[in-house]
Amino acid sequence: MLIQLRSENKADWPGVWDLSAGGSVLAGETSGQGASRELFEEVGIEHDFTGRRPDVVISIRQGFFDVYVIEWDGDLLSLNLQTEEVADVRWVTQSQLITMIDERSFYPYPRSLIDLIFTIHDQPESVRGI
Repeated sequence: MLIQLRSENKADWPGVWDLSAGGSVLAGETSGQGASRELFEEVGIEHDFTGRRPDVVISIRQGFFDVYVIEWDGDLLSLNLQTEEVADVRWVTQSQLITMIDERSFYPYPRSLIDLIFTIHDQPESVRGI
């Protein structure tokens, strides 16, 4: 999984590793449009989510937390990081990510969410094919 190190300037969870892109949608945007914009703004990856539903939707107090899982095998050096938001990026395995959560260097998502994200990537038909 591609993860990002949140900038020390961030109000919430500064200097902590997190999923590769995130944020909120703007007025008038769909979830997919917001995901596309945030992915490009934060790390410079262009991806069109038109016509695609989120892979996971979690209800939270403020609304919904939509998760999209995509395949990207580009070179990390080609990324254009938004330095106000993102200090660094790197690839991690599932076990490395769980260790980071345990060590509190990664945002404390439930392990079950991390497991689900890796399952969706590794076996998309197991979830998307339902």
